[in-house]
Amino acid sequence: MTASTFIGSVTGDVTGNLTGNVTFGSLSDGTTSITTIVTEADSIASNDNDTSIPTSAAVKDYVDNNSGDGLLVRSSITADSANSSFTVGTMPNVSARTYYADKVVIKVGTAFSGGSVNAIKITENGTSGTVIVDVDDADATTTGIYIVELSGEDTLTKNAGIAVSFVQSDGSTAATPTTGAMTVSVHYNYV
Repeated sequence: MTASTFIGSVTGDVTGNLTGNVTFGSLSDGTTSITTIVTEADSIASNDNDTSIPTSAAVKDYVDNNSGDGLLVRSSITADSANSSFTVGTMPNVSARTYYADKVVIKVGTAFSGGSVNAIKITENGTSGTVIVDVDDADATTTGIYIVELSGEDTLTKNAGIAVSFVQSDGSTAATPTTGAMTVSVHYNYV
């Protein structure tokens, strides 16, 4: 049989090998009728039903934009005699979400010293944002584990870094440690 072009309506049960551009009103397996092919990631949520099929590109975009949060930013920090602040990680940037900090876990494996270091503070939005761990909450000059439970009231700026800053005894003047190592884990959630 030779290939041909058919234009018009075919009603009833249709079985066959259809190639080319096939336009349909609905497709059915006998139980469920498919009426839409979803091509946009934003449309997946609004078409959350049994009558639509998303394209693989729409599914990938949806997953990338909506479920990429690990709810944790974490970094190992080692004194380098050059820096007084370090970035723990960068917050995700999903537009429909408001992020907030739950808790911060600081494990000081090697006490920090040198450069008049006295304490640390952790801020969101780089070093210029809200302080989420104050200088009185953890002692980086002593080995140990510090768990700082937060109230959930501090929002975290999307697509911005969370920073650890080393400070001198006045709590604000930068200090550059020469030795020390720790791991900082910032646990967050969103609404």
